[in-house]
Amino acid sequence: MKKLIEHNLFGNGLLFLDEPLLIDRYNVCLKDIGIKQTKLNKFHIDKWGWSPEIAQEFGDKDYLSFGFANPYSIILSPEQEECSIYYPFHSFDWELMDTVFETYREQIKDITTKTALWFEMDQGISNYRSAQDLLLVDTFTIKFHTPDNIIKTAVDQKKLVQEFYDTPNGWADSSLHAKILTSVLDNGDLRHRNFDLNEFQFTKIKSFYSRVFNGVFLLKNEYLPKTLMVFEGNTSTLSSENKHSHMEYNLNDEGLFIYLYNNKLIDNKLSHYVGDFYTVQTIRDTLLIEQLAEHFPDEEINITSERHKNKYISMLANENKLSDDFWALEEVNNEIKKGKTGNILKYSFAVQLALSYPNPKLPEEDKKVIWQILIKLSTIKDVVLQYLFDKNQFFADYETWPEKKQDWAIEHIKQNKNQLFNFKLKNR
Repeated sequence: MKKLIEHNLFGNGLLFLDEPLLIDRYNVCLKDIGIKQTKLNKFHIDKWGWSPEIAQEFGDKDYLSFGFANPYSIILSPEQEECSIYYPFHSFDWELMDTVFETYREQIKDITTKTALWFEMDQGISNYRSAQDLLLVDTFTIKFHTPDNIIKTAVDQKKLVQEFYDTPNGWADSSLHAKILTSVLDNGDLRHRNFDLNEFQFTKIKSFYSRVFNGVFLLKNEYLPKTLMVFEGNTSTLSSENKHSHMEYNLNDEGLFIYLYNNKLIDNKLSHYVGDFYTVQTIRDTLLIEQLAEHFPDEEINITSERHKNKYISMLANENKLSDDFWALEEVNNEIKKGKTGNILKYSFAVQLALSYPNPKLPEEDKKVIWQILIKLSTIKDVVLQYLFDKNQFFADYETWPEKKQDWAIEHIKQNKNQLFNFKLKNR
């Protein structure tokens, strides 16, 4: 993990806190929410306000919630807008936080000069009793709070001042004078502060992934006859049954791929890759680097050019160490370079799955969810796509890889991650 940190692939996009004022404000927010306070005097937070160090201190990665139905966010600084989200509750959390900062950017700048801000996500459900409760989720009401209640205080002070101006002979009302004076003495002059954060409804949650119940994917779109739920933890007792108001599949159910394909959520036509040399080559090179790391651990490996790759392919081929899937991807890669495409059904299911992709006509939110499903399903991983769409599993897998694969993956991700994310969601 040290190498990932050094190359800004882990820990990048976190806000470092070591100022006593900000740490005190964070603790006051925790107390206001009802969560125990941290004893750390320095830590990082992400865009959501979640801290990996505090999660480790508490022994609870979900410390910013009272169950998955009640997550909370803490905002200490407008700088959090540029941060990443490292442990989201749902796949739409990025868009939700983007909406918060875009809508209330000026208010956040003003409020955080004086205090901290936290919000709750109210969905009308106090607790998820079953994964099927997710079928009811279509709206979150975002409710903002400050530990010192400065938002309400500002509203009340402005009302008092307005009353002073609007009331006949208000200048002579000593009790009104006293209320205004007390408010100003206790809180300062808030008349011109931009503290108006009204609660709002976030509704862009049609298709999403949630970590609840060991991970659940939920898809709703025009291609599906009914809402689809996919259980990452394989806990559904209704997997592939078709007699209910929604459809459920366990991730390990062999029928899931067929269901996605038949309902036009995914495709794997090889013609899709004409002009896209990256994908097939990356998957092929992943198999190559794995075999090189296993069979030639002391060899100085460089596969940055086709000439070098050919050298290592020859070395492994001479010892019959390359799998049929590697040769299949090699064949596909060579054909695509010539602008030719064959029938993918002549290759193994592992290759068919590795080259599957979301229907290009789907909305981005659906593509994100389907990429997550496909990456989890595939036994042949595209390391960059896994890093982009399944980070937590990538970090877990990375620790098990030989050093040569780790080094190759780091360089490959650094070179491709930014442009590939938009390419996979928008252009293809």
